[in-house]
Amino acid sequence: MAPLLGEAPQVLLAERSLPGSLMVDWHGRRFVNEAVGYMSFGQTVLDRERIVATHAARQLSTSA
Repeated sequence: MAPLLGEAPQVLLAERSLPGSLMVDWHGRRFVNEAVGYMSFGQTVLDRERIVATHAARQLSTSA
């Protein structure tokens, strides 16, 4: 996902096929093998987003 200022996030598919590209999370850590098929790649990205959203929700509920 690539959030742009003031716009909804966009899925970038072509960029992962560029030589030397790596997919990293918010912490700059690689979280997926870029060579996997599109379906597996998409599922991994969505799973990662769910994990991040769940963690953020927990952080908010414990800080209130």
